[in-house]
Amino acid sequence: MTAALSPTASLDQGKKWTLDYFVGVFWITYWIANLYVAFAYIVPFLTYYVATAILLSYVAFAQPNRLIEVATKPMIWVWALTAAIPVVMLIDSSFGGYSTAAYKTRIVYFSAVGGTALVLLKDNRERLMHDAALLSLWITVVLNFVDLAVTLPMSRAPDRAAGLWGDPNIAAAALCSLLIISVNPLRASGRDLLIVAVTLLAVLITFSRSGMIFGAFLAAVYLVAPDRRTGPSPGARISIALGATLALALISAIAISVLDLELSSTWRITSLLEFDTSDASSESRLDRLFFSLERSMDFFWTGRGLGAGNYYGVYSHNSYIGVLYDYGIVGLALYVLLISQGLFQMIRYGWKRALVPGLLSLNLLYYSMFAHTVHTAAGISVPVVIFMLKMFIDPVPTKPNQPSESLRETNSIEPARASGA
Repeated sequence: MTAALSPTASLDQGKKWTLDYFVGVFWITYWIANLYVAFAYIVPFLTYYVATAILLSYVAFAQPNRLIEVATKPMIWVWALTAAIPVVMLIDSSFGGYSTAAYKTRIVYFSAVGGTALVLLKDNRERLMHDAALLSLWITVVLNFVDLAVTLPMSRAPDRAAGLWGDPNIAAAALCSLLIISVNPLRASGRDLLIVAVTLLAVLITFSRSGMIFGAFLAAVYLVAPDRRTGPSPGARISIALGATLALALISAIAISVLDLELSSTWRITSLLEFDTSDASSESRLDRLFFSLERSMDFFWTGRGLGAGNYYGVYSHNSYIGVLYDYGIVGLALYVLLISQGLFQMIRYGWKRALVPGLLSLNLLYYSMFAHTVHTAAGISVPVVIFMLKMFIDPVPTKPNQPSESLRETNSIEPARASGA
């Protein structure tokens, strides 16, 4: 995709309430809010197969050129192969039940990636992505609070909030990703900082230790990376943060008392503060980590093949080791290169112009240590990496007396008209 327009300009361009806008927002929210899980419970006929067919039919009717443009992208063919190869394995019957799960998972990935590419080819892609991310953020935040009070049917940890994501750790990773896209730290207003505070509280009630660490990092970013021209000063941000923290703490205490909530997972906060890894959860994960790393060393250069980790039951709870076991050191290097693109954008454009892409890369690099993002939350991670890292790049700031690009073009055209060219 081409480099993005100015986020501020693109958010104000064109008519907002159009059918194309609603289709795009629904599609992106369907994936990055994990809504397809909710639809499986509420309206099971609207599976991702049906949703994908509806989107393709709409685009084919409204703007078929978008289908052609996406179909010519090499990365689309790469993802198509990741779905096709397990299908071949299934037909060959060489991998049994694994192949069925593998091709279904990769079709989900392919649907998310391809469909997101289609809806983000429009000029209003930044506004579209921002609105969908903000809507998804609120859905995830609200359902996290609901899940803590009334356990949702898809939750895998009844005493921890997870919303539609099922796993609290993945829910925390999704919240952090959605917050980065929804609220740019450099342009955050007082209202935006309140959104940050509520989101971080939603991360806290997941009792995900990995989520709390990254959430604390994001809190620091939103406090120390202000742009005084468009948002509150650092002092004002700190005051807002302290006020929001006290208010949310009071509201939380009242809610716990009224709803009589039993927060049996608060020990996770204590263990994090004390750097204690003696609990069963930490010890089992460390055991699996070292066991998987040892197995990976046996196939360090070449890997053991597509999906070998699942097939041979080697689950490291770490995306880096999982990729190393499947694809070897070269595959791991490519994986790290892919999810580091946002950091390269920061080097190229400067951290102030590319802060959001840089934070998205840091999010993926960090959560890959716990396998809470890539492989398990395709809707939030894969489209972000492939299609959105070149979005939210701020334009070069213009000097007060410097004419805009459009004005320079107009001035260069007028003499030619005057001369009869």
